[in-house]
Amino acid sequence: MSDQHPSPHDLLPLTPAVLHILLALADGEKHGYTIMKAVETHSEGQTRMGPGTLYGTLKRLLTTRLVQESDERPDPSLDDQRRRYYSLTSFGQRVLNEEVERLGRLVQAARRTPHWAACRPQEYPMTIQAVEKSVAAYRFLMRLYPAEHRAEYGPHMLQVFQDCCRDAYRRRQEKGIQDLWLGTLLDLVKSAGQTFSWLFQHSPCPAPRPS
Repeated sequence: MSDQHPSPHDLLPLTPAVLHILLALADGEKHGYTIMKAVETHSEGQTRMGPGTLYGTLKRLLTTRLVQESDERPDPSLDDQRRRYYSLTSFGQRVLNEEVERLGRLVQAARRTPHWAACRPQEYPMTIQAVEKSVAAYRFLMRLYPAEHRAEYGPHMLQVFQDCCRDAYRRRQEKGIQDLWLGTLLDLVKSAGQTFSWLFQHSPCPAPRPS
């Protein structure tokens, strides 16, 4: 792969998932679950990213060298070894800066129009056993992803989903779990399809058989 980066402008506009992840990493390296929580925080709860979207997007960001995987880890006694840590590259920071400036100009233009409103997600109306059942169900549904993707990211996605379940149950019990699943099912279907498409586009063509 060439060491030459494209111009940041060539990558704009960023997709929402890419923008949220870059923003989450702007203040330092994070692992999957903390990226998801940062996305939820800086979007004021309007965006909840599922593990499938998270790791599918991170894979593409690693390929385009907007993010990098960190070689350093916290004290093993304080951290789960299955977690991977990610940080912005200098190129990723440049792309993020350009996108923020572009969006700033867009917001200024929008504020000059008479009609615009923010839409907040609806809150939808399961016991502590639901956490374990949800994790088992998610493990089964991960079969939707290609085997190559499951082998590389499956344990991390499962860990992140388990963290999400515990957090959702702690905050809202059964309703928190159900709310989490509504977004997770959409994330599974969407991100699995995107992952298959990405692998198909980047897989080498088979060599022609000799006649």
